[in-house]
Amino acid sequence: MSSDKALASTLMSKMCFMKFNGTKGVCEHIMEMRDITAQLKSLEIEMFESFLVHFILKSLPSKYEPFKISYNTHKEKWFINELLTMCVQEEGRLNQERIESVQLETQEKKPSKKGKVKQKTPLNHVNKGDIKCFFCRKKGHIKKSCPKFKAWLEKKEAPIVNEPHHENILVDLVIQHPQQENVDITLRRSTRERKLAISSNYVVHLQEYDIDIGVEDDPIMFSLAVGGSESTLWYNDMKYEMNSIANN
Repeated sequence: MSSDKALASTLMSKMCFMKFNGTKGVCEHIMEMRDITAQLKSLEIEMFESFLVHFILKSLPSKYEPFKISYNTHKEKWFINELLTMCVQEEGRLNQERIESVQLETQEKKPSKKGKVKQKTPLNHVNKGDIKCFFCRKKGHIKKSCPKFKAWLEKKEAPIVNEPHHENILVDLVIQHPQQENVDITLRRSTRERKLAISSNYVVHLQEYDIDIGVEDDPIMFSLAVGGSESTLWYNDMKYEMNSIANN
């Protein structure tokens, strides 16, 4: 007898603290409470069906409040089977409302394709490892900074001119100068009158002495000119020639 009393006390405590939390269906929750009632009846603890209906409604969460109000305002009384059917229908309605609410929130958060504007990332915010040169096809630098591109431009004799950047993007501008045709340049000659290295007086002087001086008497060494018979004449001619060179 003591064991029956202990079991009855355990079943009563379990039934009093039972709450529907949504981890299982409402039908399973009601059937479990109905099974506890049947066990208590076997222990000679009988519970009326009308009391069990109110006990089950009390265990439902707050989202079932409209359903509870509808039952309390209803004149007719429900039995366990009717309560089970009505609770299953209410559970389906609440689940449908929850699904529609989630779909509505998802559509509101999803941006419209028409109003979506794609923003361009500035060049200074771009990772250098993702930058690719359009000249050498290597990553890490742009075309303007490419060593191969600069070497190619030097061969073409075309300097690089950096245009002002628009929207943080530098544009390389190559200026090519037209080839100039070969122009014949006429050399200008000086019109200044040139002086003769040997004056005309000296030439005349030599011509005057050609009569007296023969080819055979021309000295070939300085010692012969000084020691010869015509040394005075050669000395005067040499002095005159030095003065002529100094004046010119």
